[in-house]
Amino acid sequence: MVAYVRRSKKNRKRPDDPAYGIEAQRTAIRNAATANDWHLVWAPADDGATGAHTRREGLTWALAQLAAGQADGLVIAKLNRLSRSVADFAQVLRLAKKQRWSVVALDLGIDTSTVNGRLVANIVMSVAEWEREIISQRTVEALAEAKESGVKLGRPILVPKPVIRRIRRLRSKDHTLRAIADQLNADRVPTAHGGDRWHSSTVRGVLGRSGGDPNARTRPPAPAGTA
Repeated sequence: MVAYVRRSKKNRKRPDDPAYGIEAQRTAIRNAATANDWHLVWAPADDGATGAHTRREGLTWALAQLAAGQADGLVIAKLNRLSRSVADFAQVLRLAKKQRWSVVALDLGIDTSTVNGRLVANIVMSVAEWEREIISQRTVEALAEAKESGVKLGRPILVPKPVIRRIRRLRSKDHTLRAIADQLNADRVPTAHGGDRWHSSTVRGVLGRSGGDPNARTRPPAPAGTA
């Protein structure tokens, strides 16, 4: 079993902390190893690392060992030492299931090599899925509310006003979006974000954000001689 321990920055000055100290975690894992006849391989301790994400040196090493088939599972003294995010923990569980290794969290009694452990893991993953859907729903609702309140969404207009006026003038003279883009490209006018190529969609975006006519259909090119 790969044994993983972590202590966050705010606990570094409290090495004797019974809940989060590195040695306290190691002791709990050693006791479990003795009881279960595990052979432990210790991952580098992530001392002073945040649990807000999984991009940590020690955890990365541990996951690499498991992916390579060098161990049968990952053991942690406390679930929040692995991650403080339900979604991140669920991702680790999915990885474990795919690569066929187990996850053991001693504080919660989770052991995915057992039926009960897999049940708890499935509940955690279901909560993570629910959490993602709730966040997505709230985002959609917030955007709709902002739009109804008159808040302008999307990136700000970075095209110079003279270019915007030119685009709107050409559009008012019945030039197609493609024809306008071709003229701007011919004159080497840079796009909003410094690009060197205008497209129909780029012109439509400028018209839409500046109050033009972004939804009008693209029509055949204007007759020669049109300004």
